[in-house]
Amino acid sequence: PSHIYKEMWKTITSGGIWSGEILNKDKQGRMFWVNLSIAPILDQDGKVTHFVGVQEDITEAKKIREIVQEAQQRLEQITDNVPGVVYQGTVDPEGGFVFNFVSKGVEKLLGFSPKVAIERPKRLFAGILAEDRRRMWDVIRKAREDKVSWSMEFRFKRPDGQLRWIQAKSSPQNRESDQIIWNGVW
Repeated sequence: PSHIYKEMWKTITSGGIWSGEILNKDKQGRMFWVNLSIAPILDQDGKVTHFVGVQEDITEAKKIREIVQEAQQRLEQITDNVPGVVYQGTVDPEGGFVFNFVSKGVEKLLGFSPKVAIERPKRLFAGILAEDRRRMWDVIRKAREDKVSWSMEFRFKRPDGQLRWIQAKSSPQNRESDQIIWNGVW
């Protein structure tokens, strides 16, 4: 759009560096995306004499990002209609659980938003009653060692004080890095 080019020219003609993504056209008329950086070259008096630019074709990267975003949206649309919580995560080097994905069902079941579950998993796990939490970590640790699925029931105290019994199941997916991805439901 023209406002991008106006902003770019205003920036570089005033001595600033402009960077951004733009849709470009090659000599054959094909459209492609570039990440572009343009910097002015100044003379000894500080006047712009010419410009130097670097561009990188990011068309494929943008296509891949779009595919990933569409897949994420489909996953969320599907899991939003599944009762309970659908999740994916890993066990970090310190032994804590890190969520890669948590469905919106976590709000209704446990009283936490998916964002809180992902960004602050310790806060979520703190809701599991202490004796059940110890048992859960033992079950997860054993399943991790044996690379097998696990299943258990535990008590969870929601932020509103309500106590719930939760049934959890998770299956391992091995990665080349020796890291296990856990896909599961609560």
